Amino acid sequence: MPRASLGIVTLSIVLLGGCAAGNTHTFNYVPTERSEVGKGVVVLLFAVDDQRPYIVSGEEPANFVGEQRSGYGIPFNVTTTDKRPFAQVVQETVQRDLEASGFRVTPSPQKAGDVPAAVSAANANRALMVLMREFKSDTYNNINFDYDFEAVVYDASGKELARNKLAGEEEIPGSLMNPPKAAKQKVPPRFYETIHRLITGDEKMMQALTK
Repeated sequence: MPRASLGIVTLSIVLLGGCAAGNTHTFNYVPTERSEVGKGVVVLLFAVDDQRPYIVSGEEPANFVGEQRSGYGIPFNVTTTDKRPFAQVVQETVQRDLEASGFRVTPSPQKAGDVPAAVSAANANRALMVLMREFKSDTYNNINFDYDFEAVVYDASGKELARNKLAGEEEIPGSLMNPPKAAKQKVPPRFYETIHRLITGDEKMMQALTK
């Protein structure tokens, strides 16, 4: 093979792998301000319980959010840009969405445990627990988006008032020319939409939080 052709092939291999490696996604949710349906209600928001099996086993780091594949289909990890555990990103996203609806939110560094004691200590009206069983994007050209979230609202006595679960596998149109850029642009908004539908976009959850 001529040297020029060999050089082009070598460069192509490097580029196909290089553009897939080291990618991150930035999550910085800015929700639209809505009617203050939650005005005056204090919600204790427990730390999100990350039960993704590959996180629990230690196979992947806590800041893992998916995979970006090279031109040969080889997967490379995608993580949060600021290296925070993704569970913290989920908790912050839930908090911002609640606050946009007028709730006062007290985030806890602890996962759900003794709900009445925690609510009393926080001087809250309600408690909210969020469980994450799956969240992962897998990008080649298009983007496979898998998610499994569950949220539970408790009153001050620890009684469960409402529960909502959202799980699914979706394909999001990506890009043939620049798949990593498409994933960066499309995965965070789809995540925000999912979290909104899980809690503040669900009528029974909002009724449980406010009545």
